[in-house]
Amino acid sequence: YLSQLILLARMRKFELIASKIINTMPLIHDFDIEKDGLYKQGLEKGLEKGRSQLKAEREKIMEEKIQAVEKLLKASALSDTQIADVLNISVEFVQQVKTRIT
Repeated sequence: YLSQLILLARMRKFELIASKIINTMPLIHDFDIEKDGLYKQGLEKGLEKGRSQLKAEREKIMEEKIQAVEKLLKASALSDTQIADVLNISVEFVQQVKTRIT
């Protein structure tokens, strides 16, 4: 009956209310939400969303580093090593950006 109650609650958008009621019921100690198919589906969707946000954030950070290196290469007389030290990046990265802009 519990699975039917959960299904009906989802259909009527009463999941939160049903969940609170179910958690107060003394006989429901064997119900594991993590085994529920919709819970697993939602968890996977949330993880995928988190991965895509992380990827976008990494790409943004990389673009910012590239722009910073380009600005320092164009506007200063610093060596590749000094630029790498200032920006806390590798000398190889500075050299890669340098070859891109020349």
